[in-house]
Amino acid sequence: MKKKQIAAQIQQKNENNASDIKYRSPRDRFANNPKKPTRYIPVKIKKLLIKEYGTKCSKETCNRRAVQIHHMNYFSLTGNHNPHYLKPLCRAHHELEHENDHHYHKFRHLALTG
Repeated sequence: MKKKQIAAQIQQKNENNASDIKYRSPRDRFANNPKKPTRYIPVKIKKLLIKEYGTKCSKETCNRRAVQIHHMNYFSLTGNHNPHYLKPLCRAHHELEHENDHHYHKFRHLALTG
């Protein structure tokens, strides 16, 4: 019985918190969060990527050294560094990933112009 009461309290608290959250833009989403996500990728995640891909670009035909880590899901929208959605790329392949990505250019322009 006590477990059900605790579960009900937790659920009610989550529902109350969810109703209070209102996002106006991707920038405002983390405005009141004291632990605002940073673009710094933790060493632990970088080591996982090296273990999985090595130090080379993750494109099969490329043998160049990976110098950039690509977020397959936009960091500006997700705010996390989930290693399942990261891949190390050389500079050329990273540019190719974003070349035809209109959403990336839109958010990049907003970030640069403020």
